[in-house]
Formats: sequence, structure tokens, C-alpha cells
Amino acid sequence: MEEDDFGYQGYPFASEFKSRNHYSKQTAPVERTFSCTLEELYRGHKKRLRVTRNIFNERGESNQESNIIEITVPPGSTAGTEFVVPGAGDVYPGKPAGDVLFILEEKLHSYYFRDGVDLIYTAKITLAQALTGVKINLPTLDGQSVEVKIRDVIKPGYEKRIPGRGMPIPKYSGSFGDLIIKFDIQWPNRIEKEEDRIEIKRVLGKINK
Repeated sequence: MEEDDFGYQGYPFASEFKSRNHYSKQTAPVERTFSCTLEELYRGHKKRLRVTRNIFNERGESNQESNIIEITVPPGSTAGTEFVVPGAGDVYPGKPAGDVLFILEEKLHSYYFRDGVDLIYTAKITLAQALTGVKINLPTLDGQSVEVKIRDVIKPGYEKRIPGRGMPIPKYSGSFGDLIIKFDIQWPNRIEKEEDRIEIKRVLGKINK
């Protein structure tokens, strides 16, 4: 379990935030952002966050109090999800203590892009692989790997969808999105030898018949 430096001891949990309407009659919430990796969002994660709040007296003087808050991030959580810790924010005389509102951010992944509950991977392949087939080994977010063999001719816009290999779907326990493999075909800049041109025309001419 890791710890980020924001502040707050004695508030051992946070709950997912639902609405801001009740803040009209109390101290405004203290807002903070925190980030998780895609792997952490896949399996769920506990985050320890350090936060400092201001405690004001009737003379307008303030003291600062530093505490640690632990947030439980459920599997499949998305960027923008809000978690609230009631009463852990700034304190003003005659008002209930404010809340602390934590907003989830998602760290960029080195090879996966998230699209809702789906994961997208872009594979760079040669033109020869696009025409004759390719095998791709992908590490998955749960620490395993998946091997994908493609015998189809990979044309521009072609995608390979692998059901159930995406992100967890929070509303449906045990359900997952899909893994979508897209392809970036690396075309040659030139064909130097004339005999290579002739051979390519001969082979492709047979394919098109």
C-alpha cells in the first residue's frame, strides 16, 4: 500500500462521492486529486493519502492538522470517480467541518489505452506480416499473458477483438470488457530492386485472381 502526501490521520476510510448538494449549508469541501495505474484500477487498490486541513477559531486564527486517509478504489474504477471523507476538511466556527473530496486520475499506460471497459492495444507490424499472418504475445494487466494468432489478411482498419480481456465492469461482478487489437502497418519507403518489384507483382497478381 502506498502513501501520497496530502495529510489526515484518524479518518481510516473514504466512500465514493455521490452528490455535492449538501455543501450549500456547510464548509465547502477540500478537493484533492490522486492517481492510479491501469494495473491498480484493474485489480482494485488501497491508497493512503496525507492531507492537511485548517482549523479556524472565532478570532480567525488557524492551526493546521495533518492526517492520513485510506481510500479503497474498487476494480474497474474510472478517471473522474470521486471519493468523499465526511467531516475531514477545514473547520470554521459555527459550521460543521467540511469534507475532503478526492478525485481519481488515471496514469497513462505504456502500451494499453482504455476506452470505457475496453482495452486497446496497437500492434506495429510489417506489410509482410499483414499479408501472411502474425502472432502477438501481450502481457495482461493481471500479470498473465495472451497469445493471439492471426491468419487473416490485415487490411487498414482491421481490428481483432478478444472478449473478456478488458477492464472489470463495476456494476457486474465477474464481468469484463474486451481487449481490442488495432494494427499499424509499417509500409516500406521504397523497393530498390527491379526483380523484387516483378516478384511482388507476380505474387499479388495471383492473390487478386
